[in-house]
Amino acid sequence: GRLRLVETEVSRDHWPPGCFEQRSQGRNRYLFVDDDGTRHVVDRWVAIHAELDRCRKAGAVVPHVLTWDKTSERMANLAGAQLPVQWARAAILCTGAAPRRKTDGAWTDIYEGVKVTLWKGFCEALAIPMVTADLSRFD
Repeated sequence: GRLRLVETEVSRDHWPPGCFEQRSQGRNRYLFVDDDGTRHVVDRWVAIHAELDRCRKAGAVVPHVLTWDKTSERMANLAGAQLPVQWARAAILCTGAAPRRKTDGAWTDIYEGVKVTLWKGFCEALAIPMVTADLSRFD
């Protein structure tokens, strides 16, 4: 699964379920339309995570966007599905350092010193499966 926005034709009254980016008065705004057709105007990253969760529940193959390493307390987050701003700030406060972005392969943001309770909270709040892995390759 690739994380990218695709252009879609929508009518004024009918939006299919999904995540949408729309230009409004010179600014991008993001909409998430749930399976019941309810539109939610939200932050870009909230919309993307909501769409990933909707696809996951529908049985689609969805990439693991958040991984945590127990040994190093390192967390890897795919840049195409960044944490919503408030959670990214919480992860940064673990060490006070901004994440490092790795650009070889899938772009990934690496957060250091993230405690298990914080990582589990992110996963629970965003309905992300809890995936652990050895992240020493990001040394």
